[in-house]
Amino acid sequence: MPPAGSALRTSGIGRSASIDEEDATSIVNPINFAIGASSSWLRNHFMATRNIPAGNKNAGGLFGGLRTGPISWLGQVDITDDKSLPVQSGRQLATLLEANWRIAQGHNLKLTHEYLDPNRSVSNNGQTRYSIVYELTPIQYVQIRTGFRYSDGIPQSPPQHLKIGFVELHGFF
Repeated sequence: MPPAGSALRTSGIGRSASIDEEDATSIVNPINFAIGASSSWLRNHFMATRNIPAGNKNAGGLFGGLRTGPISWLGQVDITDDKSLPVQSGRQLATLLEANWRIAQGHNLKLTHEYLDPNRSVSNNGQTRYSIVYELTPIQYVQIRTGFRYSDGIPQSPPQHLKIGFVELHGFF
């Protein structure tokens, strides 16, 4: 049996889903996956510096991950509604879709699509970002990332239309 949280798939070559030594093509490979949800409801939230009601703040999200061979997939959707901001300006939607290909030990290639609607009450104000990132982890706790990112937002805001390349060094401790 596959581990909990796994689904079965066959290679398409085998004749059955049973595992026996005589029919090696029928071995069933697990597909690892995870799904989840999160939420937060703050009622009569008070500002930290003053005892003034700041309004209700709600957030909810769904996320899931799936591993198919050397590629791991991640998807996420988040919705927020912040009543402490001016009328309906705190209603946001954010999404993420990512494919992470483990090329070899310590070498990953990530393709990412992100979408943000900073105010769901206003039409045509969404921001989209695409990324391709190569990650090298030569030793434990050290990671070097390089990539390209393309951002597209509303036409009236030039900072939301970027094409950038970057190199990052991360140290984990």
